[in-house]
Amino acid sequence: MSTEFQEQIYRHTTASCTRSWRERRGRYLLEGTRCKECGAVHFPRRTVCSTCNSRNLEHCQHPATGTIVMVNICWQATGVHFGYGENIPRISTVIRLDDGVTILAEVTDTELDKIVAGARVEMVLKKLHRESNSTWMYGYKFVVIEGGESGDGE
Repeated sequence: MSTEFQEQIYRHTTASCTRSWRERRGRYLLEGTRCKECGAVHFPRRTVCSTCNSRNLEHCQHPATGTIVMVNICWQATGVHFGYGENIPRISTVIRLDDGVTILAEVTDTELDKIVAGARVEMVLKKLHRESNSTWMYGYKFVVIEGGESGDGE
């Protein structure tokens, strides 16, 4: 397990209507859980704390701002990107939210030279990809905040 990223980074792909409905609050509001025993925060929501194994969890909304930790820009549409043809280049980033939770998300509507590690970002609701039935799935993406260089040296 990496010391920088304590848990598996969540990737939101949803093929079932039931799962999509269940995960909608995380996808639209960045809602996760907080352990009442040890105070650990998690995203996405879970039923058991990964730190202390307690089931005493409450829902919490994570902040919509954070800092980019890593950036990957993909210029080619491959089989892995099926349904993402309208979104090339695809800019995947690892973002550490202001409460310390680390998530994987795309950055959009920003000039490429501003998408660097240490840049401050804010969540926006955007189209994620096209499902097999041609409907769009919406969810969170991030945009770089103007003048948003982080001063914490990351």
